[in-house]
Order: sequence, then structure tokens, then C-alpha cells
Amino acid sequence: MWHALLLGLSLFSLPLLQITPAAWQFAGVEPLREHIGEVAGRPAQLTSAKLSPDGAAVAWQQDLMTCVYWFEDATDECFPWPEDAKLHADRYNQPSWSPDGRYLAYGETFFTYGDDSDLWTVDLQTDEFIDHTDDGFVGNAHLSREGQAVPLDYAPTWNPATGELFFFRSEKRDPLLVNSAYSLQLLKLTSGGQPELVRDLTLAVPGPLSVYRPPAFNAEGTQLAFLALPYGWQETPGAGVWVLDLARDTTEIRIPASALVSALPAWAGPYMTPMQIQWAGDDLVIWMEANSPDSPLYRTPLYFDAQTGAVTSLIDYSQFADADAFEAAYVADPYAYYANPQTGILLPGADHYWMVSAAPIGEGMSVFELPLPGVAGQPRLLTEIEQQLGPGQEALPTLSSDGKLVMLHTLFTVEPAG
Repeated sequence: MWHALLLGLSLFSLPLLQITPAAWQFAGVEPLREHIGEVAGRPAQLTSAKLSPDGAAVAWQQDLMTCVYWFEDATDECFPWPEDAKLHADRYNQPSWSPDGRYLAYGETFFTYGDDSDLWTVDLQTDEFIDHTDDGFVGNAHLSREGQAVPLDYAPTWNPATGELFFFRSEKRDPLLVNSAYSLQLLKLTSGGQPELVRDLTLAVPGPLSVYRPPAFNAEGTQLAFLALPYGWQETPGAGVWVLDLARDTTEIRIPASALVSALPAWAGPYMTPMQIQWAGDDLVIWMEANSPDSPLYRTPLYFDAQTGAVTSLIDYSQFADADAFEAAYVADPYAYYANPQTGILLPGADHYWMVSAAPIGEGMSVFELPLPGVAGQPRLLTEIEQQLGPGQEALPTLSSDGKLVMLHTLFTVEPAG
């Protein structure tokens, strides 16, 4: 049985993302796989499923294809990858929708398998894959080619305001050295499809190869946030969350790594690594993930207040004196909101964060509402979902302008409360 609030979707005179109520509610919920049905002869696999910005379609990886489902006419199509394209989606390599919903951009699997990485797009109108930065090299990117460095292009993301495609590039600074340092640059594609340097970050951001998690633009397209996590990041000056401000032409560390660790309970901090960042207006949400089997926590969200500079846990762990107390509480109530957080989202204008927490194996998951720092109230259950977590769910939730929301292979519709 579904425990959603089936209230009927309202019609808006403005796109949903331009409406900023303090509270939202679910208007519907169903498993995305059940909504889509079979694709390419079997149930949709939905690896890294992401909504298009307008909600017209959802795209995901299935086998060696990009598959797309269009909601209006309930049709789907899969686009086989070119033979030399290694576009597998994972926590390091996430596809990115263009604002107009026509293109998907990909890097390749350098950070997972060491492959050379170019910048690719697929045009959903013409079915064409384009390698925009083809360097003629295919294979292990750690190897040099005739003494020349192999450019690595990765982490593509579209600017939601300008429609420009940004990406990072790294090259060995000395291709003859196996352990050479790497450069770090931010580029964008020009209207003619050529790479153009936006900012050389080599001397500003600690490296090497420290930007390997997907970056994120704010809604206005003026600021790009990214994680810089070099090897040994806990002790590296300059590691943490960086923000590149296109309007002010500045690049600065916004949240030092030490501030992230300090916001966690002392019994968990050393075992957690930043994994994903989300904009929340001018603020940021940072998801931390266990980096050791000794960690008592798997994932947990932190909140950065841009006005005060404070980093706060969205989950109150002060009630647990140590890891043993937390684990005892988890065993006693495995359905508690703090038991097994997975992902979440802050809807426009909201003063509460929606967080998905996994129930015990075989019993689905729940969505909780957590008050933001400084907002009165306690966490409360919004809905329970009888759907199991599965592989390939590294993508952050995506919200479209028509009120669709995809979180962990579940399709929600949302509307302002009241």
C-alpha cells in the first residue's frame, strides 16, 4: 500500500521552480520503474535516472545505452553508445541535462577505471553522439602519447541560466614523469562547439586530480560549487568546498574540509568523506559518506549557512553519547529518521529539508521532513514507500519545473502545501 498524500496536482501560472512557498507536499508517488515499464525488452534499469529540467522526460543508463522516457506520450527510446565511448554513470561520472532538454552531456570513466576522458553529448532529436574534445587517444589515460600529455575532460555541467556547457580539464604538467602533477582548468564550449578556457585553477586549488565529484551550479547560473578532495584531504590546506563566482570573477574556498568534519559527531567525523553538494538558495547542503567499514554512519547531510558561515548537521546526533549509543538506538528503532539516510532535497523556498531514509532490508524506505537550522520543530515522517533500494542510485534527486521529483528510482509529484 502507498502512504502518499494523493491530493491532485495544482495548475500554476508560473513554472514550479519560480514559486517559493515555505512548505510543500506530495501530490502523488509511484515507483519510476513501474511507471515506465519495460524498455529494450526488460524492466527499466534506471541507473543514475535524472529528470529533464522541464519534466518532459527522464533519462538513465541501461547496459551500454542512454535510455529516455517521455511522459506525455509514454514512449521510450534507447541510444547505443559509440564503440569507443565509455560513458558509464557512477558516483564520479554523472550525466547532465541541457536546460532545453535536448542534450545530455557525459564525461568518461577516468576516475573509476583510468580511461582517457573526453567530453560527449548526445542530441536526442538527431540521435547523434558527439565527442567535443576528441584527442585521438583511447586507453589508459595515465600513459603518455609520444611524450605528450593526454587531456582529461570530465565533470560536465550545464549552466541553467545561459545554456553553456562547462567542464573540467586536467593534464600532466610533465608527461615524461609517471608521478607528475596535473593541471586543473575550467572550460566551456563556445557556440561553435570549441573548448574555451574560463579559469585556470591549477595554482589555486590543491591537487592533483582533486575535483572528481560532480559540481553544481546555483539556480541563477552565477556560481559553480565543487569539491576539492586531494589524497589526504583531511590534512591538506585548501581541501573542501570551493565556489567559482562567474559574476564577480572570483574563486574561493567556501567551506574548509575541517569545518565539515567538525560538524559531525566526534565519534563519526574521521570516517566520513564529502560526496555530493546541493545548492539551497545561497546556502549549500553537503552529503557525507562513510569511507571506512568502521564508520557507525553510512551517509548524513550537513547544512552550510552562507550568511553566518556555520556548518550544521541536519540530523541531531547530540542525543547519542558515542557510537555504541547510536548503534543501540538504531537497533531499537531501525525506522527512525536518523537510522539510514540516503539522499534528499530542499525545494525552492522551503524551510524544511526532505530526506530519504532506508528501512530495514526488504521493507522499503521513508521520506522525512527535517527543519533547517534555526527553524522550530522536529523531524516528521511524510510518507513510506514500499520500494527497495537497488544499484546505480548515485544520482542526486532531480526536480523539474512541472512538479516532478525523482528520488531513488521513485517518481513524486509535488505542490505547495495548503
